[in-house]
Amino acid sequence: AFNNEMQGFSAGEGFLPVGPVYRSKNYTESSTDNAKNALRYFKNVESVVNEIVEEGEGFDGFEAMAQRFLDKVAELGGTRKYLEAWKYDKKNARNKAYSTPNWLADAELCRQSHLYRFVMIYMDMEFEKKLCTSVGATFSANRDPLAINMDNNALRKLVTEMPKQFNACYLVMLSWLSRIYEVKLWETDKDRRYAIEMIATWPMMSLSIRPFLELISFFPVDLKMLFRMDKDALPGLPTDATQLADFFIDTERSEATNKQIDYLAMRVLANVAEWAKEQIEVVKANFSGYQADMIINRLAGLSRLNEFEKQFPFREHGGYSNTMPDLNYQQNYPDANLYSENPSMLGDEPKDPSKLDNIFEDTLVLKLRFGGFGLVQLATDPDPPTDESGCTGTHMLHPADGKGTFDRALVWQNLPGQKNILRAPTAKLPEIGVNIIDLTLQVTDQGATAGYVPLQIMQSAGAVQTSGVQQYLDVSGLNDLVRFDAADVLGAGNPLRLDLLEKDGIRPFLNGDNHLVSKDGEPIDPFIISITNDKHQNIFQREIYNEGKTFLDMDPLQRLETGRWPTGFDANLNDIPDWLTNHLPSAYVDAIMQGPPAYLNNRAGVLYDELEVLLTDGTVIDQQKIDSVISYAERLFLITMPRGTTVGWLATLLNYGHSVSGTLKSSESNNPIYDLIERELNVKVSCEPEEKDRSKANSRWVVKYTKGIMDTDAITNLVYGELYIPLQVLPDGRPINVKKKWVFAAGMKDLIAQYACDFSKPFWASFKIDGKVRSITLPSGITITETLAAADTNSYKYTAEGVPGIKGYSGSFSVTVLDDNRVELLLEVSFGYDTTASFKTMITIVGGFFNSTSAALAAHFAPEK
Repeated sequence: AFNNEMQGFSAGEGFLPVGPVYRSKNYTESSTDNAKNALRYFKNVESVVNEIVEEGEGFDGFEAMAQRFLDKVAELGGTRKYLEAWKYDKKNARNKAYSTPNWLADAELCRQSHLYRFVMIYMDMEFEKKLCTSVGATFSANRDPLAINMDNNALRKLVTEMPKQFNACYLVMLSWLSRIYEVKLWETDKDRRYAIEMIATWPMMSLSIRPFLELISFFPVDLKMLFRMDKDALPGLPTDATQLADFFIDTERSEATNKQIDYLAMRVLANVAEWAKEQIEVVKANFSGYQADMIINRLAGLSRLNEFEKQFPFREHGGYSNTMPDLNYQQNYPDANLYSENPSMLGDEPKDPSKLDNIFEDTLVLKLRFGGFGLVQLATDPDPPTDESGCTGTHMLHPADGKGTFDRALVWQNLPGQKNILRAPTAKLPEIGVNIIDLTLQVTDQGATAGYVPLQIMQSAGAVQTSGVQQYLDVSGLNDLVRFDAADVLGAGNPLRLDLLEKDGIRPFLNGDNHLVSKDGEPIDPFIISITNDKHQNIFQREIYNEGKTFLDMDPLQRLETGRWPTGFDANLNDIPDWLTNHLPSAYVDAIMQGPPAYLNNRAGVLYDELEVLLTDGTVIDQQKIDSVISYAERLFLITMPRGTTVGWLATLLNYGHSVSGTLKSSESNNPIYDLIERELNVKVSCEPEEKDRSKANSRWVVKYTKGIMDTDAITNLVYGELYIPLQVLPDGRPINVKKKWVFAAGMKDLIAQYACDFSKPFWASFKIDGKVRSITLPSGITITETLAAADTNSYKYTAEGVPGIKGYSGSFSVTVLDDNRVELLLEVSFGYDTTASFKTMITIVGGFFNSTSAALAAHFAPEK
């Protein structure tokens, strides 16, 4: 019981524990009293421990406390009145002038205790048994162990060793938890104790103890062998566990002893990991079906216990997730930048953060903006991460979900054959799919950089607080040439898709292992981004750089340097860009912008309507209908009485941003994006980089993406962002043609023509005018001379010269009225080029030209404030 309560005690993972589980508002007052008069309130450590157990487990005096609770509910007039009081208390929790009534605090202390929950589970089981008896069915709440052939040496060894390996993990947890409560504190032990406080609580329980117990339930294990620390109940070889038991039993402590305990604890967990890895092959050889999958899932989780051996020294030196360790630790890892995907510093050597490297230089860049909804069956690392049903997470598996099971995959495209859970009614919930919205061909303005800029300051609402300056990735130094709608690529109704691909059978997921690897806001792994056509055939695909290593294969500092954690949490939904909201269903945007209560209220109406139809449609009652009715009722409850995360996640955005510089695959011969660019600009391009060295400009892609507004009922979230792909031009002797369009309101034809279609009055820059000739000298020193070729009231054409290697340059401005009476200003440029170098020079000039004209038009015709 004490160990279980300790998991709650240190729920502020990543920070020093400050008190028992927060059971009511009265805790702050009582803890203050303890500090004022420690001898009066807590006379010794035993009293502190007893208080923790009492508050958490509710064992001593539970019956009397429960009776007082029931009497109070009756006095109030029933459970509905109690619920009203509870809701009022929650609503005013942050009101400093409000104080929780003592009777309510005591009642909640009872309801939040472990024993109360056990009693509720027991009562549910009794109810199920009575219900089954009434219909002649049977119900058993326990799992029947698998039939094991004990003549099979491998299986006999598995069953025999399983409790010993569990006891080894249990011993480590007790050893480390006891270190937290040592009265004597040695100065040199502080950092190690801090590391223990971070990894011996949530991660230790969820990654070892609980998966092990679930694993044992599948096998005929002698349960009397569990929770023992005598040498016969521990693994004999290696001897690390038995040595650790000797230290644990001996109460004498010193700095040297504690250091040895920590070393042995890490070695024991690494040994268990190796054992679990070996047993996976045994299970594969002897079992099949869903039970084998569940067993292997837990063994796979246990096989990662060697992560503690990496994390302990990392935490000891101040590192955690995206928090940098001290310099001593960094100096021991000279290859920390090996897998860096920081787009602001391309080389392997640390550089001055104030001086960003050019990510793109003298090149075309294809920017793709994307958005849509992803399926997130488990929003973050569940507790534990081997859970198939989500019963310990924020959402529950419902009967209508059929035979599906939850996993941690982030699904951006619902592909045929995938075992995804799609919630109903599908027509009234966000449709799964992240698609390209538009494509913009850009050109560098000498050089383009990608760096992190401040967003705002906030704190996450999760168990692990993430605070400080929140940032997002900003790409600057690019000028737009031409923009295309996604429909221009494949035609209307044929979406251009964006997806995250699986690798070696593993679909992308949030890799945090319940705060062992990462704080709230976990990196996505594996990370292979893919642009596909409407039939999910690959057009572009690229993976982050990893040399074949998974994220967990890297050491903690290398992971940190990948830059794949969120750059910032954002609680301002107004930061969602207009180009995305204009693309999303208006009903969704209206609901979410009103805030979580309105959004959930709208969803409740949808579910209620569906439930009402099912109950009144008069159709045959079958299993499917019963499952749907139960599921809608359960889901209604979960969003009308929502958990804090259900509300909080609806108002939270997580910003990510990094480069992608690993293996590149593209369709070079049959590529609809290339075809569009060639059709519109008369130029051939390729995404194959000219520069193969990933420490140089133009060698990497850059992606910035945001995930948020997590809907725990639909198990979806909003996904949007921008992907930048450098392109090289493949000269074929043809001149390039570029068009730029601006559309204005009806009736502005004459105004636009007067402003933009007078050769002698260029509106975007200062020229030297001499009749039908004008000239300008650029900052680069190049002088361009332009000559008027033809003109009328609504247009003019001109030719130009002056850029080395460029021939046949011509340009034009023209104003026309569109079918709906809107006015279009069209700028066209065409030029031939001798070499790739001359093309880069000229296209950079054109990009600056287009940028200047757009800025001047926006400034001149913008409404007055």
